[in-house]
Amino acid sequence: IAWKHMGKAIKSDGYIWIMKLKYRLIGYDSTTTYKTLTKATDACAKSDTCQGVTKEGSTTYRTNNGDTPTAKTTMNAYIRGNKWAIHDKIYYTWVDGHQIKTSYDKTTYATLAK
Repeated sequence: IAWKHMGKAIKSDGYIWIMKLKYRLIGYDSTTTYKTLTKATDACAKSDTCQGVTKEGSTTYRTNNGDTPTAKTTMNAYIRGNKWAIHDKIYYTWVDGHQIKTSYDKTTYATLAK
């Protein structure tokens, strides 16, 4: 199994969001501002071009199309990571470039579990 430590993160809208405190993302994905992180990550998750969310004020969030954080002490960035799923209280996510080399049993599956 491959594990990748990304620092602090949150789970929302089926994605892992990597939290970078005192950073911002560049490039607005839309002109809309949001009052909560939940609403901003929901909008970002629905966009094909959104790469993350920046908290710009105490209750102001913007969606961004850039995913490279830039230092900004008054802001926090949330970078959209991979999708995740939960099964038997364990979180699973895709980690690009890694594969499992051993298996529990001989069972193979044609599709992903829902």
